[in-house]
Amino acid sequence: MIRVENLNKTFGTNKALDDVNLHIGPGEMVALIGASGSGKSTLIRHMSGLSASDKLSGPLTLGGKIVQSEGVISGRIKEIRAGVGVIFQSFNLVERLSVENNVLLGALARTSMWRCLSTCFCQEDRLLAAQAMEKVGIAGTARRRASTLSGGQKQRAAIARALVQKAQVILADEPIASLDPESSRNVMEILSRLNQEDGITVVVSLHQVDFAKKYCSRAVALSSGRIRYDGPTSGLSSCLLKEIYLSESGEPFVEEKSCLMETPEYDDEFVEGEVYSFSQLN
Repeated sequence: MIRVENLNKTFGTNKALDDVNLHIGPGEMVALIGASGSGKSTLIRHMSGLSASDKLSGPLTLGGKIVQSEGVISGRIKEIRAGVGVIFQSFNLVERLSVENNVLLGALARTSMWRCLSTCFCQEDRLLAAQAMEKVGIAGTARRRASTLSGGQKQRAAIARALVQKAQVILADEPIASLDPESSRNVMEILSRLNQEDGITVVVSLHQVDFAKKYCSRAVALSSGRIRYDGPTSGLSSCLLKEIYLSESGEPFVEEKSCLMETPEYDDEFVEGEVYSFSQLN
């Protein structure tokens, strides 16, 4: 579904992404974890085609279609993005519009400009929006201005917008970072349900490792723009996590076997200094 090959991104002298290679299959729910500045959000922006990589980068494909390659974003990016729902920490709602009209903006790619500007969406899309709002638990807020919603409700509206978009992939960039614990749990349960029941591929960046372990079967840990761990969330030992997060503070990252002893089912397969893929650990 998503394939990243030799992805690099540099801001000035800072290497935000450093030779990232990653494959995410259809129907997976994957957590991107790591400290602030580790490259999680930058990776998601590149997956969605919102940012272009360095020229010395390989292709990034989504559903077999090239999103970008060698620093050039595909000329078909609008067509590709139509199947990708991007969920932001800041919600990206039009606050003066009603919740219903915000959700209906998910139909933008298949709706004429005059219909969008006049909010004269077709009956089929209005029904789809109603179903989406019901699915995420905000049906009762349809006529309210988006500005009146709580943070958790705004994020659920953003997810409903992705459903109206008919997204096959959801890329969620720290969707619960600004939410209280209960709202965070609700949002993660909705994403998990969409993944399990509808088969939507979900990639979600998180600071909260406990949520990653609870809702995602696979985790990709980044530090200083590099993948330090790629495998089951059950393999995220406290010692390994400490090393991943400490490495972002400037200390060297060393993968020691002692840290992996907490997950004995994989112990014999690990070799020091290697980064492991999900397929290797299964």
